[in-house]
Amino acid sequence: MKKMLLMLALLLSPLLASAMNLLPAESDLYFISIKNNSVAETHHFERFSGSLAADGKAVIRVDLASVVTRVDVRDQRMREMLFEVAEFPAAQFSAQIDMAQVKSLAAGDSRRMTLKGELDLHGQKGNLEFDVLVVKRSDGALSVSTVRPAFIQADKYKLLTGVGKLRAAVGLKSIDKVVPVSFYVVFK
Repeated sequence: MKKMLLMLALLLSPLLASAMNLLPAESDLYFISIKNNSVAETHHFERFSGSLAADGKAVIRVDLASVVTRVDVRDQRMREMLFEVAEFPAAQFSAQIDMAQVKSLAAGDSRRMTLKGELDLHGQKGNLEFDVLVVKRSDGALSVSTVRPAFIQADKYKLLTGVGKLRAAVGLKSIDKVVPVSFYVVFK
């Protein structure tokens, strides 16, 4: 029995060794809001996690309650009025990565790739595409960063009511309904 378990462990070890986790301390996730057609502000999330499986399935899960806008009352309003975190506490992006391309990278090499995936946000699912640069670090980790931002449309994820509530709460003429998103994440 011990021999069988050892053999199974040896067979599975290359697969398990290929699985990677997102390192939050080395990663960033940003979005930009534009109000009154002229004021742009950068925001981010403090808590998110993710994994990259040996088969190339990548998942990033964002704790929407961790939104940081640098204005406490706005953070609270975004959590309650826009994201409605009591009902929808997280967003999740899932994509399939071509691991043959990733594994062919030597330390220090990079490759541009397109991540076509699905965003699950506010109870709605939709396709989302990111153009990214994947870099294999000397420590074996992968850094993945957006080459250009992707755009999330508020109406596609039933966020228009929340956008309207935010606009009304502070008396703004407008808040754009399309939000650019960019990131830098490290998997190890």
